[in-house]
Amino acid sequence: MIDPGAFINELIENEIHFCTGVPDSLLSGFIQGFDHDERITHKIAVNEGAALASASGYHLATGKTALVYLQNSGLGNLINPLTSLCDAEVYGIPVVMVIGWRGKPGTKDEPQHVKMGRINKDLLNVLEIPFVVLEKELQDDWKSALRSIIQKAKSGLQPVAILVGAGVFESGKGYGDNQLELSSAQAIALLYENWQPSDIVLCTTGKIGRVFYKINQERKKIGRYFLNVGAMGHVLSLATTLATNRNERVIVLDGDGSLLMHMGALATAAGISNLQYILLNNGAHQSVGGQPTAGFDIDFVTIAKGCGLNAISCSTAEDLKNVGGSRQGFIEIRINTKTDVSLPRPTAAPSEAKRNFMAQMKQSKGDEGAGSI
Repeated sequence: MIDPGAFINELIENEIHFCTGVPDSLLSGFIQGFDHDERITHKIAVNEGAALASASGYHLATGKTALVYLQNSGLGNLINPLTSLCDAEVYGIPVVMVIGWRGKPGTKDEPQHVKMGRINKDLLNVLEIPFVVLEKELQDDWKSALRSIIQKAKSGLQPVAILVGAGVFESGKGYGDNQLELSSAQAIALLYENWQPSDIVLCTTGKIGRVFYKINQERKKIGRYFLNVGAMGHVLSLATTLATNRNERVIVLDGDGSLLMHMGALATAAGISNLQYILLNNGAHQSVGGQPTAGFDIDFVTIAKGCGLNAISCSTAEDLKNVGGSRQGFIEIRINTKTDVSLPRPTAAPSEAKRNFMAQMKQSKGDEGAGSI
């Protein structure tokens, strides 16, 4: 296991002083190490493409090389800036990418990670990005591997990658909880009391979906729900078009990290009368280590109103009792980061869950579109 502090020291030795990215659980200790090291500037990005653009801006300003970290699921967000901005055949911007290798062949992982894990190396090869692999079993020579790949980025004026398997870095110690009244479980339970069996519920990736799943398994009120276990940041876009093709109320449960990743989706959600978007804002990337987001620094309500949505914010149980049964278009609920460590995961494979969801949709009324953009 590599000590994150030793890894960061080696980055400094190789003149890397700026790091940005989107957190990943495999890199949690490594990322948290930046918080305690004044020698390096660290910025958590809203999405992976934005992180790469930020790293490019740093290089243009200073002539130096930056580091971008991400989970491999975020490679899709990188392909455009990788090939049309940083590539050696375009602007030639050196960047070192540290990529958490979820779904690595031969390891057990969640279904949404299996495909990307399997094609990870092939994808980097197709993109013509040099890379090295750090694995738990093969760590003796990680310093020379790191120096070599950084030098390749600098000499070739190109992006390079370091694939990091599970257990390579020590885990982070976590972040303190805020003092807000409600947890995600308490907020969703209060909302649930006012939902109807006819409602359709869509959940974002991560623990929000697992909290809803646990509550619904216990109370069994909502028959039609879709847990968007992957594709972070896209549940609102999915729900927007689904709602325009249904008559029933469509409820979206999303998180601040997810909304920040693709916030432009708010611009297409206005005017859909049967769509209700609920933002559970805890100011953290809760599912991958609790790293902070900009969630508490942003006025989401004003942004939502600017996109044409009726919007309110609340943070207490009393607030939720007053708005829980409303059809308000945008509801921000500021919550703490407390979660149940024993949250269940869905038992059905995603393909089976999709078939069940669509079967439930066909059995119900409301096939005619009612919403409008």
